Amino acid sequence: MPHIDVYRFPPNGKRDVFTFVTGGMSDLPMNAPSELGADYRRAELVFYSKENRDDYPELLRRLAHFVHDNRTWLHWGHTMPNGQPPEPLSTQKGLILYFSCHLSSNQILRLVTGSRLMRNRYI
Repeated sequence: MPHIDVYRFPPNGKRDVFTFVTGGMSDLPMNAPSELGADYRRAELVFYSKENRDDYPELLRRLAHFVHDNRTWLHWGHTMPNGQPPEPLSTQKGLILYFSCHLSSNQILRLVTGSRLMRNRYI
């Protein structure tokens, strides 16, 4: 299982929200279906919030570890089991995974991680 760091960035002149970003989830590929291709096997998570809460980094760590612990993958529209009966993942009312929506359709986010090129991130 990879080590997952979560980086916290405060609001600045360009963003009025806190930004939380995982680092390490993409060290190992997710178990995504082969028909999606290699670009969907590695991803990092990005979470935006008006609040700077201490439970958000742990939430992102849990999601990042989930894919490796359960040999699965995360993608937009996925749901995640959380106990029986279900328990809240966070004190927030909900969490939805989206592709990065602030990029135009012809842009691809490229994060260099070691010698690999990261093309996917989820917010």
